[in-house]
Amino acid sequence: MRTRIAIALLGIVAVLAWTGMAGAQTTTAAPMVTLPSGKTVWDLAGEWEAVFESYGPRARYGTLHNVYRITQTGTTFDAIRLQDNLPPERRSRWGG
Repeated sequence: MRTRIAIALLGIVAVLAWTGMAGAQTTTAAPMVTLPSGKTVWDLAGEWEAVFESYGPRARYGTLHNVYRITQTGTTFDAIRLQDNLPPERRSRWGG
């Protein structure tokens, strides 16, 4: 009887271990850029969502979401704002 229980428990452990290994995700190598100086840095090119959380006296404005497109030209990085969520005090001034 003990042998059957031990074999059953080992079987359950083996199935759980196999399922965990099969479902494990492999990490992909992050894109890197080599600068003319020879330094290797993260490639930040692409569209990024920026979240700004207001606190203190500006807490009433809440959280703002913006989207930026970052491009690299040589050794400089440029960001263009694609989507903007202005705080209420600036919306009337900018016609939003």
